Parts: sequence; C-alpha cells; structure tokens
Amino acid sequence: MAQLKKLKEQQTSIKSINKITKAMKLVSTAKAQKALKRLKGYKNYYLQIGNVVDDIAKDVLQKKTFKGTTFIFFTSDLGLVGGYNSNIIKLVKKEFNPKTDKLIVIGKKGNSFIKELIAKNFPKEKIVFIQSVEFSEAKNLSSNVRSLLSDYLEKNLKIVCVYTKYISQISFEPSIKTLLPIEINKNNASNNKDKISSITEYEPEKEILLKEILSIYLESLLFGYYLESITSEHTSRRVAMENATKNGDDMLKKLSIAFNRERQAKITQEISEVIGGAEALK
Repeated sequence: MAQLKKLKEQQTSIKSINKITKAMKLVSTAKAQKALKRLKGYKNYYLQIGNVVDDIAKDVLQKKTFKGTTFIFFTSDLGLVGGYNSNIIKLVKKEFNPKTDKLIVIGKKGNSFIKELIAKNFPKEKIVFIQSVEFSEAKNLSSNVRSLLSDYLEKNLKIVCVYTKYISQISFEPSIKTLLPIEINKNNASNNKDKISSITEYEPEKEILLKEILSIYLESLLFGYYLESITSEHTSRRVAMENATKNGDDMLKKLSIAFNRERQAKITQEISEVIGGAEALK
C-alpha cells in the first residue's frame, strides 16, 4: 500500500511540473516570436552598416598589434535555458587571457564567471558588470561605447563580442566577432565592391570618416548582437521546456505502468489470501 501511495504522489508531482513547463513553453514561444520580429526589422540595418564600414576600412591602415582584448559577452538574466549560458562562458574561457584582457559582462548568469575570476585574484577594476538589460534599456549599451573606443584608440586593446547567433527556431550557436579592428570579409568586400564602392563617394577622407563613424558602428553591432542573443535565449528556453515536458510525459508513462503492476500484484495477493482463508475453513 505504501508503494502505491508513493507512486501516486510521484505522478501527481510530475503532472504539476508538466503544467508549469507547458505554460513556460507557451510564454517562451510568444516572447521568441516577438524578439524575432524585432531582429528581422533591425538585422538588415546593422548588416548594411557593417558592409559600409568594411568598404571604408579596406582602404584604411588599421592597428595590427595589441596589448590585450576587451571581451563583451551576453548571458541571460534567468535560467532554464539549456546550454545557452554555459556554451557562451565556455567560448569566453577558451579565448580569455586573465593577464591582459578586460570584461564587459551583460546578464545576471555571467556573474558566476565573474566570481570564478575574482576567486583567482582577477582585478575587479577590469570587469564591467551590467546586471540586467531589457529591450527598452538595451540602447543604454551605447553608454559603454566611449569606454570601448578608449580601450581601442588609447589603451591599444582589441574589442571582441561573444554572443549567441540565432539561426532558426531550433538552431542557435555561440559566436565570436571582432568589432575593432574591423575585420574585412574578403568575400563580402568583393561582392559589395560594385554595389557600394562604384556608386559611393566619401567625404571627408576615409581615415577621418572612419574615426567619426566608429561609435555608430559599435552601437549598431552591439544592439544587433543583443537582439540575436535575446531571440536565441527565448528560443533556447522554449526548446528546454518542450524537452522537459516530453521527459515528464515519458516518466508518467513509466510510473503508470509501475503503478498498475503494483496494484495488480496487490489485488492478486488479496484474492489469494481470501481463497486461502476459505480453503482453511473447509
């Protein structure tokens, strides 16, 4: 009887959890669709900004040696997102050099990496932690653009962004992108040569112009990578909740079989006891 009660309690518990995961899946689906709409509306803009800057930068001599790197990376504020945060942190750890590099960490879940670094005596002054970024506040990331330009122009640090690239409703991957110095994609450069260079004249000279538009370039790309990351986060959470619901359903099936077997064994035992008692009275 005790075993039946235990199995019944487990079934009730899993059913309750399944209700939560199903609700979270629906919420995440709605948020992912909303975030994807924002991303699609902005993506062409920030990609085109990148193409224009590439076209200018290919004729400008850029720095080639650096003292270190400033890493900007996006994590989520909430959990239940599968491997979303751990994959980003793994990529940062792979590239990060504590002796020379700085960090700008966006999202509460990046705090675990900060604590790990501080425990190893990494200087706190080389870390900027932005606890939470909502869509309405995301453009405030631009407040860090001045410090990024200072790191690049004055402190001779490379600027790198680590984010989660959105591919599809079931696919996304951690990605790393060097913002400064500007990496010229030779394939894109050749493809865009006729589209941009042949119809565009730049004033003032490209060297001066590039310095003037670096802040716009950084703001555009950082906001674009934020939108990619937030869309991937909601998608990752939807996938995680869908998998959790499926696992819960599988567990319910197994528990139901175990419960029925235990109940059948109990009934068989009781029938045997009744028959045995009746035989004893004869």
